[in-house]
Amino acid sequence: GVVPGPTPTRVEDFALLTDQFVGGGDLVAAAKITGMLGRRGRAFTVRIGSRVSFEDLRGSPSVLVGYSSTHWAEVTKEFRYYIDDSDRSMIRDHGQPTEWYPRLTRDYHTDEDYAVVTRAFRSETHAPMILVTGCSQYGTEAAANLVTSSELLALALRGAPEGWAQKNLQLVLQLKVISRSPADPKVIAAHYW
Repeated sequence: GVVPGPTPTRVEDFALLTDQFVGGGDLVAAAKITGMLGRRGRAFTVRIGSRVSFEDLRGSPSVLVGYSSTHWAEVTKEFRYYIDDSDRSMIRDHGQPTEWYPRLTRDYHTDEDYAVVTRAFRSETHAPMILVTGCSQYGTEAAANLVTSSELLALALRGAPEGWAQKNLQLVLQLKVISRSPADPKVIAAHYW
């Protein structure tokens, strides 16, 4: 007899799951940030993906991790630096293309990555917002390393203008990826307003 072969995979055989999984870099970043908040005695609530609502952002400080590919992308495009997922995960400067993007392999690995850290007061939420995201998982993890390490943060803010603590700020980070782990990032651009 003839043994039937496997049925070919069809597009209909796949289901798009938009809110059930978290990327590895986002998970590590969230763990580092919530660990820091816990050590400082700050209360926090964790929300994942599309479960973050505008109401969650109103009236209390928020930290968004890996936000650039979520429904909060419209918030990021108001800033000077943002990650454009539609264009090779490139960081844009005032909407213009830059050379700041990882050259990803087919399995989404790279030996160099970039990230953006933003701290801004949002008038529509009446609360400060911190955005921590990389072009890939490595950048997100490195950005979280920076914001949770007083030593790395002090180095990153070395050239900050007087009164920076009361200003909005954005830092663009560049980092090497060694053995699929992010090295300490360096600031390659900063904006304060």
